Formats: sequence, structure tokens, C-alpha cells
Amino acid sequence: MLYCNKKRCKCGGRRMRMEIHEVLSELDSLFREKKTEQVEGFLHEKLKEAITEEDTACMITLLNELIGYYRDMSRYDRGVLYAERLVALMNDAGLTGTVYYATTLLNVANLYRAAGKLSESLECYETVCKIYDGELDRNDLKYASLYNNMSLLYEELAVQDVHWYDAAGEALKAALSIVSANPEYRIEEATTHANLAAVLMKQGKEEDAYREAQSALFIFEQDEEKDFHYSMALSAMADILYHKKDYEQAASFYEKALEEIDSNVGRSEGYYRVLSNLHQAYARAGKADCLKGLSLAREYYETYGRAMIHESFAEFEGKIAVGFVGEGSDCFGYDDLTSMDHDFGPAFCMWVTEETFEQIGSCLQEAYERLPKYLHGIRRDIRPMGQGRTGVIIISDFYHKYTGCPNGPESESDWIHTDECRLAASVNGEVFTDPEGIFTSIRQKILSYYPQNVWKRKMAQKLALMAQSGQYNYARLMGRGDAVSAQFARNQFVRETLEFLYLINRRYAPYYKWLFRGSENFEHLSGVIGQLIELQLLPVQTDAWEGRQGEWNFGVNQKDRAVALIEKIAESTVQTCRELNLTNIPDTYLETQAFTILKS
Repeated sequence: MLYCNKKRCKCGGRRMRMEIHEVLSELDSLFREKKTEQVEGFLHEKLKEAITEEDTACMITLLNELIGYYRDMSRYDRGVLYAERLVALMNDAGLTGTVYYATTLLNVANLYRAAGKLSESLECYETVCKIYDGELDRNDLKYASLYNNMSLLYEELAVQDVHWYDAAGEALKAALSIVSANPEYRIEEATTHANLAAVLMKQGKEEDAYREAQSALFIFEQDEEKDFHYSMALSAMADILYHKKDYEQAASFYEKALEEIDSNVGRSEGYYRVLSNLHQAYARAGKADCLKGLSLAREYYETYGRAMIHESFAEFEGKIAVGFVGEGSDCFGYDDLTSMDHDFGPAFCMWVTEETFEQIGSCLQEAYERLPKYLHGIRRDIRPMGQGRTGVIIISDFYHKYTGCPNGPESESDWIHTDECRLAASVNGEVFTDPEGIFTSIRQKILSYYPQNVWKRKMAQKLALMAQSGQYNYARLMGRGDAVSAQFARNQFVRETLEFLYLINRRYAPYYKWLFRGSENFEHLSGVIGQLIELQLLPVQTDAWEGRQGEWNFGVNQKDRAVALIEKIAESTVQTCRELNLTNIPDTYLETQAFTILKS
């Protein structure tokens, strides 16, 4: 972690000093109000104004801010581009060799370090050090900032050569000797203690690291308004506790660190690194599922939602169904660490009738939005496309959204024309409470699955498409030498077969990217899954068709592993259909079976 001298550049004439002061004040407000998504546009707008006015001092200040922003957001390519512009601008302005130049170069060095440009970063730090040696007193705070940041680079270099850890430790001790001598530098002292704790841990000095982390946290926690670097001290303590195998305590500190990072800089690379550590801590503690979306939803409701409804809407408590159902991998239980970058976090749904919504809908939604934003250090992050999935929802609107019918599918036509993945989304997740039972009654009707005639019709359709794509078109296309189109046919066969497996197991198939993920624990044809995986991942079987181009009847080319797998899958499919009394014909050509099932 790093800290910087908070006296930003405010040079130039009096008019410009006042303007840049106002700009920086507005910028601070954006960060304070958690409007980080507006920062980039704001800085670019002000930079254009400074360029138009040919105000070099303001341009330098704004470029410095942009570099820091891109570093914090892990957008290193953009940061490097502006760093190069900034250094060139300062050289052209004749500022080379000044303390002002050095402090700017320190910012550039920090960016290079974060971007993995370690040699460039080291060169910049060494230049800064030379300028400071010629211009500053050795106890100047700028030295402490330099040493802290250089220690981070040394830690990166230590990945290749552990002796750099010694250099990192010495740099931090030098910084500590400066900041600890002045009470005004308490936050800088805390930051240095936290940095030193991280280095000591990497050197295997666990107890020393623990003491340094405690010192850092003690200082940070004296302030009501925490500095950004507080999150790094929390993370350092979490790392130490994890190493001590105190996984639940480690998780607690990782959670606090996540909330601080998210509140101050948003979801940067550092945020996801700590989030990954939190996952590992809970896994080691035997609580791997507590960060799953469905678990978060249930705990969020039990911790905050239940009391909110009981205390503020007691009269309507028996009219509010609560749960977590709908779109998203978290509702299906398929979410993982990768899922947490969008539309994820603590939330739940409250389903009510139109009548209840007219009475309390708006007030209930407002109360929901006032609930604490974080649980286990995680805040729900919703894109515009994800709006309306949680909170207060009218029951009929929910089912109309997913099935096209306010009470779920009624007629055979409704069932046939509703996308299966929408049906899957309408009955996934969990209902935590439903006093009236209205929401659940429709849910149970859909869970009862397709009417028999619709079910058979859909299976017949899938069997026909499996035959067309796999047993017919794949071989013909390979025989013609059109391997590209043959792979289209093979892929379609895999997808149609997977969707058939859902049908024969009476489960709704989810969105295509979760078809494999959701195919675990099938009762029927589970052995086919491994064959489908092999088929999907096979290399192109061109060699198996050498010398066969132009043949009138390709037959079953068993030299092609894909053909062999398709036939094995067809045999297993027919055998299972016979066992379930869906057909009594042994023919393994699946189109024949499709017509048989339709007539049954």
C-alpha cells in the first residue's frame, strides 16, 4: 500500500489557484459520495479546459489525478499513456530536477509498479531519490512516502529474488523513523506499520508481522473517518490470521477490508484479490457456501429484512412472500467467484398481490433500499440490465415476465411457446416465506412440469433435431470436406442432446451456458454426460475422412470418433426411452423414435 503527500499541485496565478482548488474539491466530493463512475469523465472534461487555456500547472495536476485514478481502477494501459504525456509535459515546462518533478515522477513510478513495469518503476524511484537527496531534509515526509512506495516495488522484485525482502524491510524502517517522530503523521505511521507487517509475513516472521498489523489498526481506528489505507491494514491482519489457521477471524478482517476498498475506490484489482482470499478463508473454515448468492439472500433477509417487515409493515406481514428466484447464476446456485463481478450481492425478493402493492408497494421498496448495503463485506452491484430483479415485485408481473402469463402457463399453447430457460428461471432459487401461498401455488404448478402431451411433443422435437444434426448432417458434411459446417452440426447435436436429457429427467433446461453445469445428478442417461463432454472437446476428425470424399453413401464411419460417440449416445437414448415405455422400437435412428413417441 502507499500513501501520498496530500498537498496537491496548486501552482500558477491566483485565478488558476482558485480554479484548481475548486476542481479538486469537486473531485473529492465525487469520491466521498461514492460516485467513482463519474470521476473519469469529470477529469477529462477539466483536462480539456486546461489544455484550451494552455494552463500547464492545471494540466499537470489533472494528469496526476488521472494516473492515480487509472492505477486504482487497475486500468494500467490508460494510466501508462497519460504518464508518458505527463513526463513529457513537465520536461517541456523545464521542471526536470525540481522537487515538484520528483513528486510527480513518484506517482508515475507507482503506476509502473502496479502495471508490472518493474524496471521502469525502479528507474523512476531512483531518480526521485537523487532529486530528494539534493533538495530535501532527510526527515521530510516526502522521504517516508518514497520509502513506503519503494518497499512495494522491492516486494514485487522479491518474487524472483527473496533478498529484495530485506531491502523492503529496511526501506519501511527508514520511513517509520520519519513518520513516528511527528504526531501529525499518524495515518502515515499506520500505513507504514501495515506495509511492514506484509513484508515480515513474507519473510516468515509471523509474530513480528502480527504486532505491526496490530499497531497499524490501533492507529487507524482512532480516526472516525478512515483513510483508504485502512483497508490494506485490515487485509494484512487477515493474511496473518489466515496463516495462523484462524480462518473465521481472517474472514472477518477480509470482509471489513472489502467494504473499505469498495467504499473508497470501487471494485479494483485489489478488491477482487481480497475477495478471492475471503473465499479461501471461508472454504478452509468449512463455510464455502456462505458467500453463495442464495445463502447471502437468505441471511440478508433473516438479518435485516424480516425485522424490517415485522416492525414497519406488521399489518401486511402475512401478505408478503419473500425469497430469491429469477435470472442469474446465483438464483440457480451456479455462482462462483467469477459471478461476483456483476449483478451480485445481498438482496431478496418480496412478492405481493396488486392490491397489496397499491397499499404499501412504494413504502416497502423504500424501506428495502434503506437496509444496510453490505453483508460479509459484499455490496450488491447491479447493472442497468439487472434492475427490477429484487425488491418489491407484483406476483402477476413476475410470472408474466417469465412465462408470458400472469398465473403461469394455462393452455398447451402457453406451455409450448414459453421458452424453457424462462420456465427454469421462474422456479429456481428458494422461497423463504409465503404466508398467503399465492406465489408458491403458481410455482408448484410450474414445478409439476409439462402436461404429458407437451412433454412428449418436446421430446420428439429434440430427438428429430438430434438425428438431423448428429446422425445425418455431421457425417454428410465431413464427407463433403466441409469440416467447419460439420462442427456446427456436432455442436448442435451436443446442445439438443443436453436439452433432451433435461426433458427426459423432467427438469427445465436453463440458459445454454449453464446446461452442463445443471446436468449433475440426472436420474436418466447420466452416463451420456461424459460422452457429450468428450464429443464437444474432440479435435476435428479430418483424417478419418481421407479418401471418402465424393462417396454416395457415407455409412457409419467408425474411424471418426465423433460419429462413434453420436451412435453410442443414440443407442443409450433409445434404450432409456424403451425402459420408460416411451417406445417399443429398437431402431437407433432417432428420427424414427421421434415419430413413435409422437404417436404414442
